[in-house]
Amino acid sequence: MNDPWTNDLMLSAIDVWNRAIERHAGSFPYKQMIAAFDRLAGERRINAWVYDGEPTNIVGRYVLEYADKRFRLLLEPTEEQPGFVWKLSTDYLRSLEQDPEYYIERPERIDWDWLKSRLKIGASS
Repeated sequence: MNDPWTNDLMLSAIDVWNRAIERHAGSFPYKQMIAAFDRLAGERRINAWVYDGEPTNIVGRYVLEYADKRFRLLLEPTEEQPGFVWKLSTDYLRSLEQDPEYYIERPERIDWDWLKSRLKIGASS
């Protein structure tokens, strides 16, 4: 069971991600990123682990669902999904919560590492 404060951070982050996707859905490169979301995560679930301080200090484990161009948090998932784990720091989640418009207007500042790693983006660029 996750602490309510990490639930709140995740819900705030998901709101920011969804609003950024909605606002930039038709523009480059976000249109392409959304298409990649649809291919890689569409109708599937993603493990999201929240850590505080060191990445090994996990304070919350979540399963996210991506469908219909929106992320959704499963507060009571029955089980973690096999495979990829997206690790998110509490500092990063707090920054999303404290200044959502900054990230909504600048979606390139959002941590899309889980997607980049699946697409093999950034390693050589």
